[in-house]
Amino acid sequence: QKSLTAQQKHVEGIADSALARLIDYPWPGNVRELENIMERAATLTQGQKVSLEDLPLNIQNIQGEGQFIEDAVEQTLPLVQVEQSYIRRVLEKLGGNKYQTAQVLGIDRKTLYRKLSEMEGAKSYP
Repeated sequence: QKSLTAQQKHVEGIADSALARLIDYPWPGNVRELENIMERAATLTQGQKVSLEDLPLNIQNIQGEGQFIEDAVEQTLPLVQVEQSYIRRVLEKLGGNKYQTAQVLGIDRKTLYRKLSEMEGAKSYP
């Protein structure tokens, strides 16, 4: 608010999509990181509310579970595509550790390896 007052700028709030991404962001820093990001976003916004586009790209690109499912439904993706995307995300989040990925997914490693093999095969053939 301090910097906005100095700039004679009035921001009324934050858009739901921006708020959802801020909630989904893991926040490795402290409260000052959030304050700095909000100050920057409020300064950059062209509207009355901070929008998703006003946030830094690393926060814009965060997808929490709710957003992931919402996007899948919005795009009416086939279940197999949603499953493959989810497997990729979990595998990436766990640093490629297939054993942990299988545990998190609630499947055995053989099933995970089969699904990964099917995913690789699907990539090879457009």
